[in-house]
Amino acid sequence: KERWGKRASPPPHPPFFFQIIPDAMEKPLPSTTYSLPFPESFDNFYYERENEFTVSALRSIILNPSHYRIAVIFAPAGMGKTHLLKACANESLSLGERAVYISSLRILEELISAYRERRKPNFEFLRGNKVILIDDIHILKGRGFALEFLARLMDKVESSGKILTMAGEGNPSQFSDSPSFKTRLMSALKLGINPPSRKVREKIFISACKRLGIDPPRRLRDFVVENVINPRGIIGSVNRLGAYFEVFRSFPDDPSEILGDLVEREDPFKIFGRGKVGKYLTAYYLKMKG
Repeated sequence: KERWGKRASPPPHPPFFFQIIPDAMEKPLPSTTYSLPFPESFDNFYYERENEFTVSALRSIILNPSHYRIAVIFAPAGMGKTHLLKACANESLSLGERAVYISSLRILEELISAYRERRKPNFEFLRGNKVILIDDIHILKGRGFALEFLARLMDKVESSGKILTMAGEGNPSQFSDSPSFKTRLMSALKLGINPPSRKVREKIFISACKRLGIDPPRRLRDFVVENVINPRGIIGSVNRLGAYFEVFRSFPDDPSEILGDLVEREDPFKIFGRGKVGKYLTAYYLKMKG
């Protein structure tokens, strides 16, 4: 069978995949001088009451980590998860604490490389840091060995007095293939990012325009603020308007020509859910309202 090229089953994961943090966070690296590496901060994250709890909770974890040491942010793409993680890094560094911000992809690449090379994974970048910030954990869905690493990391954080904040899309139920990680998420502080209010969207639009040095007419501002909900989409709208102005030295008469694909009207009936049940509930609600 092997002669004719039948694919052999891969060898089991080496034992070190589940013993990869014995002392990775105990031995500090030589001290270095850190400067604030990111432009993102809590001050330039625009929000109102819809996200007041999330921002306040993240700041309190950095300032007073005695009660909560592990937090996870779940929100759709473009809502500001990365902004808040980098803001946590800046807040920590401003207090004199060492912090590291990494993507889950870097963790995954290191685990896979270590497995292929039959060596112990190297996570020296985690050493000596009081605050660990991991972004895009949703890409680890279905990769049990990587989620097992996060589960052991969470245990190490709890016992060592450090702080761990993670962010990703979706919700904890997507990690059902790793019960150990999923159950540890149950004890973490779960946070979300709600869609910004109209006032916040207008602030994002004005800030992005100042960054590009453009001043679109009021009608374009109203169009974007009313029709684009995602903050990243608002910034993308401003970038398109800026590019249009650079070429034609004017702004478009019909904004839907260049911004139509970014229109994302908020569905007032999304609380009823999707599928047939959601449709029935929506129809019943409309019928009762006349």
